[in-house]
Amino acid sequence: MNPIRLTLSFLFLTLSLGAQEFQITSIAAKVNGHAITKKEVDSLLAPRRELLKTLYPRQGEIYQRRLKDARDKILESLINNEIVLSEVRGKANIPDYAVEQEVKRIVRENFNGKDAEFKKHLQETNQTLRSFRETQREKILVQAYRSQQFGDIPPPTDSEIKAHYADRKLALRDRAKDQVDYQKIFIRASDPLDPNITPERQLDLAESLAIQARGEADFATLAKENSDGAFADKGGLWEDVSRTDLRLAFGDAIFEETNNGDIIGPLKDPAGFTIVKIIKLKYGPSPSLSTKETRDRMKQEVDIKKRNDRYEKWINGLKRHAMITRNI
Repeated sequence: MNPIRLTLSFLFLTLSLGAQEFQITSIAAKVNGHAITKKEVDSLLAPRRELLKTLYPRQGEIYQRRLKDARDKILESLINNEIVLSEVRGKANIPDYAVEQEVKRIVRENFNGKDAEFKKHLQETNQTLRSFRETQREKILVQAYRSQQFGDIPPPTDSEIKAHYADRKLALRDRAKDQVDYQKIFIRASDPLDPNITPERQLDLAESLAIQARGEADFATLAKENSDGAFADKGGLWEDVSRTDLRLAFGDAIFEETNNGDIIGPLKDPAGFTIVKIIKLKYGPSPSLSTKETRDRMKQEVDIKKRNDRYEKWINGLKRHAMITRNI
């Protein structure tokens, strides 16, 4: 074969394979020809992934299963949203102030009210503030469309709104004002002055201490004898620790995964491994149902909940006629 033709054939094959690989690795799903990218999925998955990495340092079977479950739920939600958006694009718009209110709510509830943590999340997930706002705009549009559908659904009653608020009250709290009393054992991951102290050995030690702590061993004694952290001489006791002083994933692990008296860990962070015994969780205040903002939000959530069964039947009907391909 002509050397030039051979070279061109090789380049064509390489480029074709490269393009195919890019398409496979960058697109999570397609809905009626519209792509849902892995970037979209990963940006929504990022907080959950960080929490799971903190909870499961070895990233074993449980970590993989919980991560897959979270990814599957996110992808299915994005597919549902795209199906709805294909019905409403060009027919409605969401004002900028509504989008801005939603962004502020997300920062308050998901990032402890810290703009710096939110901006860090955007950087880590390769998003701009503009793209994030547009994603929220589409979500609000989907919610609005769902609320408008099935107009014969009776409006939420006062008792339904109160019952829903009781279920949601804790989740609505000001997480930036969460506090906790706990004991902790901190095992540093490495020591530049001691080559025998390696992350693998230290994780083995932390796992052994966690087993002892959950058994009959005294937590305070274990902390005094093994912890590299502050207050080890006091049994590792920390009081009135604000959630905003904790790493985001660490705070999520404590406040979303435990109850008073629980022992959790070893939790992984860049410095090492931590075993925590929860003494008392002190949650931030929840908004009063008497405020118009809270009541309107509860009313909207009840309304969506009441429509949900019919919505699921409707969306599943659309799915049967939609062209959907999933790559993850």
